[in-house]
Amino acid sequence: MENKDFDRLDTILRTKTYADLTNEEKAWIDEVLGKNGFEELSLMISSVSKEKKRTVRPAVKTELLREMKRKNRGVLATWLSYKTPMYANVLTLFFLMILVWTLLPSKEVIIEKPVTIQVPVIDTITVQLPSDTVFVERQVRVEVPVYLTRTEQPKEVDEKEVKSRTLGEDEALRELLVSGR
Repeated sequence: MENKDFDRLDTILRTKTYADLTNEEKAWIDEVLGKNGFEELSLMISSVSKEKKRTVRPAVKTELLREMKRKNRGVLATWLSYKTPMYANVLTLFFLMILVWTLLPSKEVIIEKPVTIQVPVIDTITVQLPSDTVFVERQVRVEVPVYLTRTEQPKEVDEKEVKSRTLGEDEALRELLVSGR
């Protein structure tokens, strides 16, 4: 039988008795079930529908729902809710930290060729002495090597800092320039 036939049989069984059937329905019922089969099924359906529906206690209903959710949850949720002792969790975390620490690349940058940035520092020292002295005027150029690394941000050069100290303020340099050695 197809679904249509089952639905048709169900509606006939629930609504009509064998005496109420039309000639066409009687012929079909006799072919499918027979008169006795129809009456037995009709009696059974009417007795089942007359019984009271039992209500489920709320505690049983919530417990059943909780159990169904627990059985039907995914593999990930089951794995994450697996109970382990605390020392096992701590050891696992410790080994994971060591593994990450050893496998991560170091942030060290090796510069094979040093990079030199030439910042010209020119300072003129004029020393005026009595007229029998010779004036010596020299320009001093200082080169400061600068190494660039990846871990530091470049610093801005403060012009006040560069100009605040002149070579004339350096006593040893002044003696060298004046003595002419």
